[in-house]
Amino acid sequence: MRLPISYWPIEGMRIAYENAVKLHHIGVVTRHFRECINLYEELEYSKSISVHDPLQMASIALMERPGEPLIEIIAPEGEHSPAYQWLKRIKAGAYHICYETPSLAKATALLREQDFMVISDPVPAVAFDNRQVVFLWSALTGLVELVESVRSFSENRHSGSVEDPLLAKVEL
Repeated sequence: MRLPISYWPIEGMRIAYENAVKLHHIGVVTRHFRECINLYEELEYSKSISVHDPLQMASIALMERPGEPLIEIIAPEGEHSPAYQWLKRIKAGAYHICYETPSLAKATALLREQDFMVISDPVPAVAFDNRQVVFLWSALTGLVELVESVRSFSENRHSGSVEDPLLAKVEL
């Protein structure tokens, strides 16, 4: 069975909106926050939000254009930011892709069955109304983020470093 590009099954091969993940955004890391926002505005994206994420220790802007996935611009605010190591490796550019899912647990389990390694426990994402996100790594696809479709009211709201464990465990 051939699946639509933007959906992955969560339970077997049955495809239904409530059981699929959908492309949500592409994460772009940069040292030049304002200039990167200006570039995307020149490409007819509009800034929907700009925030400081204390868990990521980064400035984040979400850029949107009708009918397309969001672009998440991430500018680390120092060497202790999890995204800082990506700047050292790739200088700037896309470094993760994010899928939205109604069930973080089911989507994470599906990806683990496909040999993805969980990089971080679920943490709230300020830029996404404190919805829970989790990062996973695959040698085949690189860094993948999952964001829950609706905000969870989990008691576990702590944060760990997101990319640091990845860089320590996986050779890029």
